[in-house]
Amino acid sequence: MYCQRFSQRSLAGHWSALKWWCDTRGLDWPLPDSVCMSRLRRVTRALALRDPTVERRCYALTNNWLVKMMAVDGLRTVDDLRRPSTSLAVLSFWVRVRAAHFAMMRLCEHQNGMLIADLQRFSAAGVAVGDVAPEFFTLRVGYLPAGVSPLFATNRKLKLRAARFPVLPIWQDVSSAGLLMDIWLRRLRSEVTSPRMLFPGVRGGSLLPGPLSPSMFLRRLRNVALVAGMPPDDVGRIECRSLRAGGCTDFFAMGVARDAIMRQGGWTSKTVDIYNRPTELFRWASFAKQVQFMVDASAAGRQQ
Repeated sequence: MYCQRFSQRSLAGHWSALKWWCDTRGLDWPLPDSVCMSRLRRVTRALALRDPTVERRCYALTNNWLVKMMAVDGLRTVDDLRRPSTSLAVLSFWVRVRAAHFAMMRLCEHQNGMLIADLQRFSAAGVAVGDVAPEFFTLRVGYLPAGVSPLFATNRKLKLRAARFPVLPIWQDVSSAGLLMDIWLRRLRSEVTSPRMLFPGVRGGSLLPGPLSPSMFLRRLRNVALVAGMPPDDVGRIECRSLRAGGCTDFFAMGVARDAIMRQGGWTSKTVDIYNRPTELFRWASFAKQVQFMVDASAAGRQQ
């Protein structure tokens, strides 16, 4: 029964899906510190050694690529976001992409379009942080929407994880998920008297009652990445976790605390490290910052 329902590409994926399958049927799963679980871990390690195939992981869509991809759709500046001529389809797509990247969302968490009721706006009046506005959104992510049953491994997380409330700060740049959300809500309310869905699909300039399907969403993401100049091999690796991995990689590169990243993305274990996929350029930038710090410290020491 389990093998007929799921197809996983890694041992870790198989164990995770099998655990969900047992949970939904009321079957026992070995406790973390039990002898049985210890044996399962040894079997996993032994199988990995016998077949050391490198797992093909999705491409992490980081901010540097997202900026190039937005430019393909004519979104280069904040004025482009606010321009009335910017199509509903473009805004709807990119606010969804940016929110998924910054909140590190799984595709199953936003594939149903989410609801405006999932969004709340807060004020941080009196707290100044550079160019970031003293207002921000929180987005309820990871709950099971009404009428959606977690029948498949792709959305089992909606049942097995508590909802989280990632923050979406607002700053004046096309990379700001909070700014896109603010502009999108104003545009959405000018089109619909009482809008309900946060990420509706758009066809022929009209809002649809449902969101872009997962396949259409990913197809659009891959197409714009290809036009932006991404190598075809990397485009082929853009999958449902690419935005989640891209956001995680960006936050680690910026030096955000690991526990803050885990809260924002809903991780409860060291699995978060798997989603941190820095390129050679990212690694160079991280060490370059540290080297510059050492250079400045040495210069200051010589002047004393």
